[in-house]
Amino acid sequence: MNDPAATWLADRQPPPPVPLGDALARALAGPAQAAAAPELAASAAAALRRALVLGDARAAAYELLVADALLTYAIECAAESGLGALQALLEAWGPGAIARLGEADA
Repeated sequence: MNDPAATWLADRQPPPPVPLGDALARALAGPAQAAAAPELAASAAAALRRALVLGDARAAAYELLVADALLTYAIECAAESGLGALQALLEAWGPGAIARLGEADA
């Protein structure tokens, strides 16, 4: 495995439940990035965009779950890398950035 985010997720203990783990792996199917945390966050944003497109369809709830898990893992991963990585991630993907994702689809 040469994708840092996929490798980082595979090493999580305890692992997520199988259906969620499979969904997380599918969400990471895009191009790998050099660092795991930004890739996890970008994948979370993509899942959130999918949820917004689905609107009130039941499938949107699952995409929200995937987005939440990926963003939580991105923050955990960045924190493990140090304060600088955590600060950079939060600046790029903090509440304002997440809110702007919703505005772009409105």
